Amino acid sequence: MRRPVGAGALMLAAALLLSSCTSGSEASPVSSSFLPSATRSEPGPVRHDAEPLTKRFAALGDPAAVTWQSGTTGDSSAPGPSTYWIDAAVQLDPTVVAGLRATSGLTDAQLPELPADVRAAAGPGPWQTGAALDAAFSTAGFGTRVYLGAGDVVVIRAVGSGDAG
Repeated sequence: MRRPVGAGALMLAAALLLSSCTSGSEASPVSSSFLPSATRSEPGPVRHDAEPLTKRFAALGDPAAVTWQSGTTGDSSAPGPSTYWIDAAVQLDPTVVAGLRATSGLTDAQLPELPADVRAAAGPGPWQTGAALDAAFSTAGFGTRVYLGAGDVVVIRAVGSGDAG
């Protein structure tokens, strides 16, 4: 014997279906756990222009210097949208650094493998990272891991959708 399905159950099922099909806005943060393990393409040229970074990561403020590279992940011969990566070493204003050092939950960390020029600009460390620090930079469709150096440098490793340049 079949039971009648209630209107509430139908509405709940429809809402779940719709929510699973819609995407977030471009301004929605992407979780830093999103950082995929997909193969990265060769990096593009070394860049020193701050504007592409500051428009994505407002927490940078007005950086004194930037060194960064970007590329895509996965197989470039496969059709479809690309996932972009950005690795950056950014020298920040001391007041911005002071605010980042006050972030709760910072723990000691090792830098991931970075393109040679970005690694050289990062300096020696030691490095700290944390979920709250990652969240402060995970905006505009990019999930990030952020590493705070002993001086005034942060290293950003970001992955997301949209144009990286």
